[in-house]
Amino acid sequence: MKHRGRSRRILSQALADAAVLSASYVLAFYLRFNLQPEPRYLELMTLTLPLVILGGLVGLALTRTYALMWRYFDLRDAVRLALGLGIGMAAAAVILVLTTGFLGYPRTVLPITWSLAVFCAVGMRVVGQVLFERRLQAKAGDLESQKVLLVGAGRAGELFIRETRRDPEATYRIVGLVDDDEVKGGRDLLGVKVLGQIDDLPQLIHAHGVALVVLAAPSAPRSLARRVLAHASKAGVQIRTLPRIFEIVHDQVALSQLRAVQLEDLLGRDPVALDEASVAQFLGGRSVMVTGAGGSIGSEICRQLLRYGPAELVLYERNEFALFQVDDGLRRAPTRTRLVPVLGDVRDRRRLDEVMASHRPQVVFHAAAYKHVPLVEANPFEALSNNVGGSLTAALAAQDHGVERFVLVSTDKAVNPSSFMGATKRIAERACQAVGDRAQGTQFTTVRFGNVIGSSGSVVPIFRRQIEAGGPLTVTHPEVERFFMTIPEAAQLVLQASTLSQGSETFILEMGNPVKILDLAREMIRLSRLREGDDIEIQFTGLRPGEKLKEELLLCDEAFTATAHEKIHRVARTEQDSAAVFALVQGLLEAGQERDLGLVRAKTLELVPTYRPSATLRPTDA
Repeated sequence: MKHRGRSRRILSQALADAAVLSASYVLAFYLRFNLQPEPRYLELMTLTLPLVILGGLVGLALTRTYALMWRYFDLRDAVRLALGLGIGMAAAAVILVLTTGFLGYPRTVLPITWSLAVFCAVGMRVVGQVLFERRLQAKAGDLESQKVLLVGAGRAGELFIRETRRDPEATYRIVGLVDDDEVKGGRDLLGVKVLGQIDDLPQLIHAHGVALVVLAAPSAPRSLARRVLAHASKAGVQIRTLPRIFEIVHDQVALSQLRAVQLEDLLGRDPVALDEASVAQFLGGRSVMVTGAGGSIGSEICRQLLRYGPAELVLYERNEFALFQVDDGLRRAPTRTRLVPVLGDVRDRRRLDEVMASHRPQVVFHAAAYKHVPLVEANPFEALSNNVGGSLTAALAAQDHGVERFVLVSTDKAVNPSSFMGATKRIAERACQAVGDRAQGTQFTTVRFGNVIGSSGSVVPIFRRQIEAGGPLTVTHPEVERFFMTIPEAAQLVLQASTLSQGSETFILEMGNPVKILDLAREMIRLSRLREGDDIEIQFTGLRPGEKLKEELLLCDEAFTATAHEKIHRVARTEQDSAAVFALVQGLLEAGQERDLGLVRAKTLELVPTYRPSATLRPTDA
């Protein structure tokens, strides 16, 4: 039935185009001879008409014009149609030359025919498109519609207007556009007028009875989103934004399906663009292993890895449920990559040897770690065993099995740490560097980044739960600041750094300006359309053990150097005595096994002189 319907559609379009070609050819003869062609030319026209129709239809078929949907006909489709008709006229001209030598044939008739046919065929399709959209709008007319102000008179705004007109379930009535570009002021976009700039939003919302503001500027800086949210909140109306291209492609949502503005749209800096070609060239067709594959960062690394077509992806995770979730999610997407879910602990050298000997990974992303600061303060021996012992064990196994590159996922809390978690991550950095110094072969790369929005245990999901419960939102200190990035950005940084490394190196992202946690809490209250003080309270609870007011990106003896990627910086390496580091790390791990907290603290300070231990560092059962 589908093939029959498609054939019927193509036949009806071809018949319509044949009618257009016939009329254009006849009119071309009459125009050529001032509406009074001689009988011999009328006879010539009648004899050659089938040739022109056949040539035009064949040209349109060759350019696949009949595969186009009139509903989405645009300028590029018009160019394709004109090319097809041009091919048809050229073919007819060649046949006429070969058969008649063009003797007695008016040569300007074919160019005139082409011009008229293009005009009429394009016009026919545009009229069909308009009628289709009006029919959909008539169906939607019975539904209640919202008055909408659209922020952004650019390409995204144009696409949204078109899509809402074509979607019978999109009951938005766009009353106007808002854009800060003064050149666009007063102009129309598809019949919708640009009414003013962003700062005019409150007056425009009131004047036009607007119920919804839609942000249609995906490439705009995040500061613009914050301004729009502030104005919309002040006017008491909802704000929505267009889905990201990623959401459209992977979640198959329509462009007209709006989503709520999220914290990721407002905080931090603009997203960092990835050098897709270099990542694909480095990872494509390879065997890759991710430790901690079920965690927030590890699972996102796995998801993004599939885009670059590794031959095999080993998911190494000790939490059974987390491993099931990430494996199940990855298998729902079409991929040629062989997925290998493996239950295992990074501290288990025998298990690591088994997996690496069997799958021969060429790149290992080591994301397994305990990262929650207060929990690590209360469980230092387990954190030491996992974050330091696990990293060292995985690094040694990678080197012994010929892994080309080992990428350690680290944190800005490793810089001048005040928490034991940060100290363990800094020791892991030094331990991996020491492994790289032992012998040539495996390259060891460290990637540092700040707090990740939405990761398990981060402040954002905590605030969301507190808002759902009616508050209060708990902030440790009014001046506490953090660098923020999204989970996809963090994973992208890790992948990009893996292509830049030339040895045992450390990379950090240009993090932009830090964000005050108090400002973050207030933004989330506004996103929830609540008012601080009236609807929900903010309480200050004091810094938790191991926390500091502001995070840092560099140690006191470190410095930036440039890389091929403008937003990623290489940390100038500081030399170390690798043998001494090995001895200290081994002594530290042994002290942890003996549960000697005093010795653990002392050896940690030897390895990380900038560590400022918390007075509350002690096991919960001590």
